[in-house]
Amino acid sequence: MPVEEIAGGAFRILFRVIIDTVYYVLGEIVCYYIGFATFRVLTIGRYPPREDSGVAELICIVVGFAEIVAAAIAIVRLTTP
Repeated sequence: MPVEEIAGGAFRILFRVIIDTVYYVLGEIVCYYIGFATFRVLTIGRYPPREDSGVAELICIVVGFAEIVAAAIAIVRLTTP
């Protein structure tokens, strides 16, 4: 087996680990808690429900990501002349 194939496989594995770690940190931690806090404030504590729900978690992540993107766009538009 050539060294290039071994190195290529090792780099693919390393890249996959990095991507999974970034997804976990941004999606599961940062975006989730931003979306969770937003829903708690807007619905006066009624949503998301207390029990563990995959759909509610996904909605919190999507809303948190949308808020981060909207904030980034607002910052760029306000700082560019």
